[in-house]
Amino acid sequence: MACNCCPISPVDDAGFGMKGLLKPLLILVAITLAGTVGYMYLEHWSLTESLYQIVITLSTVGFREVRTLSPAGRALTMVVIVFGIATAAYLVRRIVEFTVEGELVGERRRRKMSKTLDRIKDHYIVCGFGQVGRWVVNEFQNEQAPFVVIDDDPRIEPELVERGFLYVIGNASSDDVLLAAGIDRAAGLVAVTDTDAENVFVTISARALNPELRIVSRANDSDTEGKLVRAGAEGVLCPRRIAGSRIASMLLHPATTGFLDTVIRRGQEELRIEDLLIREGSPLAGLTLQGAEIRAKSGAMVVGIRRRSGGSDLNPAPDTVISPGDRLIALGTRSQLSRLEQMI
Repeated sequence: MACNCCPISPVDDAGFGMKGLLKPLLILVAITLAGTVGYMYLEHWSLTESLYQIVITLSTVGFREVRTLSPAGRALTMVVIVFGIATAAYLVRRIVEFTVEGELVGERRRRKMSKTLDRIKDHYIVCGFGQVGRWVVNEFQNEQAPFVVIDDDPRIEPELVERGFLYVIGNASSDDVLLAAGIDRAAGLVAVTDTDAENVFVTISARALNPELRIVSRANDSDTEGKLVRAGAEGVLCPRRIAGSRIASMLLHPATTGFLDTVIRRGQEELRIEDLLIREGSPLAGLTLQGAEIRAKSGAMVVGIRRRSGGSDLNPAPDTVISPGDRLIALGTRSQLSRLEQMI
């Protein structure tokens, strides 16, 4: 299992997989077919008699031959015993190895993931791996942000393992499950389970365990939005309302919608919007936007400032002063925003 910053590769057990069982199985089938045809040709037995003779020979049950064997039939039986029983024994050993090794691989994987979960920090927890949860995870992957998935459906575990994700199988509203996902060290949590009631419980539990955690939740019903905010969610999104608004905008304002799609589309040189924190001691702290020369030096454009006090300046003037604790809302390509981050 893996996240983008803490890779945990699935253990390669191909040597004990189905490919390792296929070869001896095919050899055993070939010996059975060849032996059956041999008895039919050498002893003039029927198909049923010849197949019965092969089965009792390979299984070593000790039953008497169908009929008295000729010298040629005895020679064939010795060949079947030497090669057939050896192949069958090898196949049984491989099956046992495959079963035991599979259990050991799973146990090693779980121990390795547990150690990674104990170390991970500043990550994001995605509660619910449904349709919306998968989109959230894809965005985290695009941003190379560390994350842990929580879901109570054990049937999705093979997919999580195959995709190399860190995960915890269990109820996301359980304190033990959230602690196992490292909620006390997490930067944020997304509650996108299938029901609003569960999202409310997840939000309440997460807020109690980590008061500083940023929580964003999904609301299927608009009436639940207020409850999620009171439960501790800082952001609540209603997919149905957003979808309706987007559909109307695409019809009424196609040019504006197309521009916004360009801004949020992922790509190396596509425009993006990000917020960047001005910390104490930053070279930009105390300067005006004009004095900082952000556009000239980085190529990015500051379209807003979210103040430490909670207010926001939209389309700030050039003489706007940048203060510690502010967040600059900047528009630019990935490389431009990276240069601005270095300036900050």
